[in-house]
Amino acid sequence: MTTVKKQSMLIQQALRWISEQRLRDPRARPAALLSEAGARFNLSPAEQEQLLAMLTAGSDGAGNSETT
Repeated sequence: MTTVKKQSMLIQQALRWISEQRLRDPRARPAALLSEAGARFNLSPAEQEQLLAMLTAGSDGAGNSETT
């Protein structure tokens, strides 16, 4: 159970980091931020997919139509 919680925390930290980066530079490419977050937070491909799903769900109606 601890490992799952740790992974969830990493995804949350990555999501927070991406949000901060997008506030600093609204023109930042989501795909580039996702890739960098994956490397920064040592996310597995499955975790990166989860992060992408969270970002996509969070961008509905927020004016961001670019997903990759």
